[in-house]
Amino acid sequence: MAILLLFLVTMARADVTLMSDPFTDGNRTNTTGGDTLGGVWWQNTTNTGQVTIVDDTAGIGTGNAMQLVPSGDFHKIITFFSGTTLANPGDTIKATFDYRFPTAPTSAGDGFRIGLGNSNGTKQSSDTSGSGSSTRTDDKNYGFNTNVGGASSTGTGVKYEDAGDDILGGSGAGTRFGFGTGGASVASGTTKHSALLQITRLTNGDLYVLAQVDNLAAASGTHPAASVLTYTFDEFAYGFGGTGYRPTILMDNVVITSTALSVLNITATTPTATSEAPAVLTVTRSNGSGALTVPYTLSGTAVNGTDYQTLSGTVSFANGQTSATITITPIAAYFIETSKTVTVTLGKRGTFAYHCKIHPFMKGKVVVE
Repeated sequence: MAILLLFLVTMARADVTLMSDPFTDGNRTNTTGGDTLGGVWWQNTTNTGQVTIVDDTAGIGTGNAMQLVPSGDFHKIITFFSGTTLANPGDTIKATFDYRFPTAPTSAGDGFRIGLGNSNGTKQSSDTSGSGSSTRTDDKNYGFNTNVGGASSTGTGVKYEDAGDDILGGSGAGTRFGFGTGGASVASGTTKHSALLQITRLTNGDLYVLAQVDNLAAASGTHPAASVLTYTFDEFAYGFGGTGYRPTILMDNVVITSTALSVLNITATTPTATSEAPAVLTVTRSNGSGALTVPYTLSGTAVNGTDYQTLSGTVSFANGQTSATITITPIAAYFIETSKTVTVTLGKRGTFAYHCKIHPFMKGKVVVE
């Protein structure tokens, strides 16, 4: 049996979990190994007792949570994860988390601050006093500020922040600049809330930043390619801004994921199947991050399951795996027949539901013909 292969290049995307911290191990430094992808969390003070792990089953509702009791103004917490670079259009990094306040916070514009940033290779490795720590002054980040004490249709805004000062707000180059369109904030009270920060590289190199609280109207903005601060991210930070603004906060279920483009190629390693040896097709992907399953279609004069052993219609990659094979094994015929062909096409036709990664509140269907 001869194999006719449709050579092509196609694209696929794989979601990779960079960090997932439910604080089940009861330790902010993750020393007990209870949280496989948990973070190691540092603060911008050497005061003890401000950051603890507590049982918040009756509050957020998922067991342990990390509690911050600020000891001073502009208290900040930071953690690091395996770095990822938004190298191609559509590449995305996303942070989600749950939070609540044991005592309802007062209204303060830009009071609660979140950022995904680039440490530039200088990662904080201990609690460090002072707002100008040398490990943080070279950091660059994108994020959002929100008024956790007041409900407003424009109380949440996306921000960018260059190096030159401490993270999550400073002066000069380190100022947190707002851009784009504001989104809704909530009067938090003492109940659980959920938040999303998402950064996507667009076709022209711009960065699209989206922030959302409790699935309400999102804040969003586009930072032009010529001004982009970084496409690489390896840190997550949160804290408070404003003189005298020091609400106690509980954080839980911090999850950071990336979605990266992978270019898929298919080649005929062994292009012809015979009764003595099968044909082998090799599928490779350019990005080995995350598990990935790619559908394919079969056509040609040979029939799947009749002329060759049944193929599933999917080829799978484990996390870290960049090459996989499709094997076509002929079924022996009891009479002489002419050669037949098989065409393998990566991808799949049909109608699919989609969940827009840039606007996560938009859903619909797409038809591939």
